[in-house]
Amino acid sequence: MSFMSFELRMVIPLQMRIVDEEGNILPVGKEGRVEVKSPGIFSGYRDMPEATKEAFTQDSFFKTK
Repeated sequence: MSFMSFELRMVIPLQMRIVDEEGNILPVGKEGRVEVKSPGIFSGYRDMPEATKEAFTQDSFFKTK
């Protein structure tokens, strides 16, 4: 009996940025909050529109803590 073995790798695009407390993008080397955007990240909280609004920026980046 023979088995096929393979590895599947998917590349999901990811955008990441570092922002200050007001949401301004910071230059390289500065510390701040990470925001990410990708088709692989959830799009919101189910039945919780206010929580979703708080968790994402106007341009759909997820605000990490």
